[in-house]
Amino acid sequence: MTYLGTVLSSFPQAQRATEAILEDVFGIKRIERLTERIGRERVLERDADVEAWQRRTLLEKEAAPAGVKAPELAAVMPDGGRLQLCEKNEESSTHWHEYKGACLLEMKSKTHGTDPCPDVPEVFLQRDHIRTLTREIGKKAADDALGPDAAPDATTPGPASLAHPQPPGAEHEESPYSPPKILSRDVLATRRDSRTFGKMFAARAWELGMFAAGRKAYVGDGQNWLWSLWERHFKPFGFVPILDFIHALTYTHPRNCLRVG
Repeated sequence: MTYLGTVLSSFPQAQRATEAILEDVFGIKRIERLTERIGRERVLERDADVEAWQRRTLLEKEAAPAGVKAPELAAVMPDGGRLQLCEKNEESSTHWHEYKGACLLEMKSKTHGTDPCPDVPEVFLQRDHIRTLTREIGKKAADDALGPDAAPDATTPGPASLAHPQPPGAEHEESPYSPPKILSRDVLATRRDSRTFGKMFAARAWELGMFAAGRKAYVGDGQNWLWSLWERHFKPFGFVPILDFIHALTYTHPRNCLRVG
């Protein structure tokens, strides 16, 4: 019941799904109370874990927790976003609220003695394609700011180029680069401030053994607070900083620098 009350968009939906799956009738209020009670318990457990992590010494943080195998390659990717809630945001007087989130990935990839792709990929040298790509990302950023009711722009391509930043037909061309494979994924998010989020983020990365990984990457866009977190929590443990190139491109491309920046 708690799972359905969390992943579905409303408690009435969770009630109908619970009735269908468990073949029993549970009231909406019962599911709501149970989901919120267990949610509060999980938050208290998480906060206790964060406090325990902060009390650990640097040597303890460098090692993986007992019983946890450190990944061969760890990649952490923090970011910020917006969501709509029923209650208004006191700061903006709208229903839009900010959140901080992160994706923590255990990955596997080949290693190379030198850069396997020392030159700029050909796709990023094709002006027409880059113009389309940056226009679409700029449009997506504008839509996020306006909300889900923003009218679509008929001149803007669909989401395909966001997922695959390459011109048509390029997917069949041979490439010397083989992307890393994702072995496991963990996600966390909060509406708390960036300092609090940074502690949650680092504590969770440590719990997954990522501070002891053989190779460590920290990927982010150009927001200042992301790199403050890297400086404070991840740089001392050898996480390599990597800028999201596509995000930077949307700010430097002449057509979008005024629109998105």
